This record gives sequence, C-alpha cells and structure tokens, in this order.
Amino acid sequence: MQARMLCLFTAFLAIFPFVCECQSSMIMSREQKISLYEYDLDNSTIISNIPLNELNPRAFRHYSRNYSSDGGETWSRTSAGLLASGSNGEKKYRIFYSAKGRFIYSMIYYDGKQSSPELRRIVDRNYPGFELKSVVELFDRNKLTYGLTINKQGLNRLLEYHNGELNTLAEYIAQ
Repeated sequence: MQARMLCLFTAFLAIFPFVCECQSSMIMSREQKISLYEYDLDNSTIISNIPLNELNPRAFRHYSRNYSSDGGETWSRTSAGLLASGSNGEKKYRIFYSAKGRFIYSMIYYDGKQSSPELRRIVDRNYPGFELKSVVELFDRNKLTYGLTINKQGLNRLLEYHNGELNTLAEYIAQ
C-alpha cells in the first residue's frame, strides 16, 4: 500500500510539477563543487545535497512522522548514509540513517530550561545550586542517554544520565 502511495505521489509530481518548486544552486568549496537543491513543500523548505528523488523514502517518512520540523530541514548524504537536520522551536535535531533508510540514531539539542521537570529535579537533587544549561538526547533504537551541562558560578560539569544513573564525565571552569 505504501509503495503504491509513493508511486502515485511520484506520478503526481511528474504530471503537476508546479506543486514542488525546485531551485538548484552551486556552492564552491576549496576541494569540490557541492550542488544544493531546495524544495518548497506545504509551507516547509527542504534543502539537500542530493536530488529529492534520491532521498530514501523510508528515512523521509520516519523523519516526517517522528521529528516535526518548523520548516527548514536539511538532508545530506554522508559516507555512512543520510543525515537529516532540522529544528522545532528551540530544539535542534540531527537524525542519522543508513544508506537504505534505516534509523541509526538521533541527537536532539535544547536549552536546559526546556527539559522535563523530572530531569531538572534529578539534577537539583544530586547537584544543589547548579543550573541545568543544556541537554543533548542521544537515542540509538535501544537506549536513551542524556548529556547534560550544568553550571554553578563558573564551574561547569558535563553529566551523563542513563537508566536512572547520573555520572560526571568532566568538570571545568569557564573563563
């Protein structure tokens, strides 16, 4: 059923090309030329270093269903597969897929003020007086790990929170 819908969508785009406006531009780097494609779909913009028809439909569907974007997603081909980047408000997404479109892992970055009350309580209980500055969520299909940055009067600590355990990874003084 999904394959039929994809074929119908592709045929629709071929028959009615005005639905998807495509602009291609060239950006020069020192070593090579990189072609960027920009697509406007339903009030959202997709920027990619590969043509839309070469994006893996499985990866595109997964991203669309699980990581709503506020209109500026970017797709890039990497040596390991595909990377989708986007944002929703203050949250920034980086989602990695295999070349066949299989989800590998995601990284979501956001300010500590946007973290869950539960996560803030855990930090307050274990590190009184520290402020939660930033959060990175790392999910790899099996486990969810949080990378936390906390601060107290110029003293910064990098923490890892996984399975109810909070560990200090590094400590440094901001200058």
